[in-house]
Amino acid sequence: MNPMKFLHELFPLKKGYLEFRLIHKSGRIKQIFVLTGSDYRQVLREVKRYNEQGYNAYFGTATRSRKSGTASDVLYTNCLWVDIDGPRTWLNKYHPPPSIVVNSGHGYQVFWLLEDIIFLTNPKMCAILTTKLKKLCAAVHGDMAATDVARVLRVPGTINWNKKNYGHGLEKKD
Repeated sequence: MNPMKFLHELFPLKKGYLEFRLIHKSGRIKQIFVLTGSDYRQVLREVKRYNEQGYNAYFGTATRSRKSGTASDVLYTNCLWVDIDGPRTWLNKYHPPPSIVVNSGHGYQVFWLLEDIIFLTNPKMCAILTTKLKKLCAAVHGDMAATDVARVLRVPGTINWNKKNYGHGLEKKD
């Protein structure tokens, strides 16, 4: 699976914005927002260009209702996610298996695609999602700090400048 197909899998509705957050080694931050359901080729080229200049490249796991990356601006998600630092041994024991696994260059970002989209337009739904993410994260020994609804995770195939590793793998599970 390529990064473009990955984004279309995670964001099937043409509703809201997809956030890309680029954080340079020096601390500079740049945000790029694109309408979901777009042709992501141009923005992925731009993200890659920034990544090659020393920016770590991340994307928002939930769409945004406006061009902002805060929890109050999340709109919907089509997946559950876990960030696993280190080996994914616990993941092999988990059922159901994940839909997508991304090698982030330091660990794994794991996604379970949902049959139904979760709209996050009220605090109650955000709290329900956060609880689900925390339970899932605990079950597979993931990073509990990566369970917020406005989470950004590494763009597949980009360089992890924190560890100077290249995040290669993008596996689609059937």
